[in-house]
Amino acid sequence: MRICKNDLDLSGISSEFPEAKFGFYKSTPDSYISCFTCAVADEATLLKIWSGVVSVIAAEYQAKLKSKFEMWNIYLAFIVTAPICKNLEYEIENDKFSMRKIVSVSADGDDVEIFLNDEILGADLTSKLASAESVPDSNIVESHLRGKILTLVDSEGVMPTDIDILDLAEWAASNEI
Repeated sequence: MRICKNDLDLSGISSEFPEAKFGFYKSTPDSYISCFTCAVADEATLLKIWSGVVSVIAAEYQAKLKSKFEMWNIYLAFIVTAPICKNLEYEIENDKFSMRKIVSVSADGDDVEIFLNDEILGADLTSKLASAESVPDSNIVESHLRGKILTLVDSEGVMPTDIDILDLAEWAASNEI
């Protein structure tokens, strides 16, 4: 799945908030994730328009969706070219009304599509399990884990110490269990 630019008519919201530049992206091949972008120049503009932008998108776009799954998979990414205070960023990102919100300070013109794929879909994440050579045989790992657990409880049923449990947790983490 990827998030790609989409040709939704944004003239209404663009005319209502001329100080911002809007974009629209959707997930493909399954189009149940929608993401609006709103690029602004500074903190003052963001503070002035963010809640209004959310309201317009909720009323003009989200309310017209038929699927609840689509309704709850809407993002709004505010891209600001100048630094902003953390309080405003937290206020916007923690606002629970209507859609998920992301605030990004991007002064160097980062590729928005790459940013959205990384931020929303985690496209920039890699796994140690990505290659077949690094995947341990699950039966071997399970057998080792069972052996480690059994060594923690002696024949008289004495419970393990905190150090024993920490050692087991460290072993499990290093073996990606």
